[in-house]
Amino acid sequence: MLLMASERDARKAASDLLSRILERYDPAAFDVPDREARVRLVVVGGSGEEWGWDTVLTGGEARLVPATGRRRPDAQLSADLATWGHIADDVRAGLTAYRAGRLTIRYNLHLAVGLLAATATRERGRLEVHFASTSAGRVSTLVAGVGDPVVMIHGLGATKSSFLPTIAALSPSFRTIAIDLPGFGDASKPLGAAYDAAFFARSVVDALDTMALPRVHLVGHSL
Repeated sequence: MLLMASERDARKAASDLLSRILERYDPAAFDVPDREARVRLVVVGGSGEEWGWDTVLTGGEARLVPATGRRRPDAQLSADLATWGHIADDVRAGLTAYRAGRLTIRYNLHLAVGLLAATATRERGRLEVHFASTSAGRVSTLVAGVGDPVVMIHGLGATKSSFLPTIAALSPSFRTIAIDLPGFGDASKPLGAAYDAAFFARSVVDALDTMALPRVHLVGHSL
């Protein structure tokens, strides 16, 4: 495909911005669920054209490669060039853009939010995405902030990511912990489990036992 000089310049600028973002990647902030995952980063041009690159997450590294149509990515983030520029310049801008609707996410939300978290900041209290082992299998958590812990438990049909606005509001004063309950989001989905209040309560307690927590506050959506 032939590209006009201005389009080549814009595409090069987009690639440079995404590379700057990935230079901040810290695997300590993000438990990738598989041995390898692909998160597609799409830049939407002013005339509606789209340019994409895949972030390949493997072995604790993030590599940027040209996107191909041979495989659907595991997750996809799309924004215009200005929004990607804000994300490259401000480590907090990714989740802000997502909440404002300027950054769209498709497919696996855990992977997309995890990549944003792992390329944001290394300050104490940063957003992190981790797994915790429970008697019902693996649950996934979003953790951010410093202070007394506030545990967030979603309702039916929701996931931990439903609490992103709440995390943003509370994390300056509290250590916020949002959990994917078994059967939801990126948690294990054990066959034959009761999936009743006692089952979910045991899973939450098991997950919290993996963290050193003082007094806990609970925030929940109605089941």
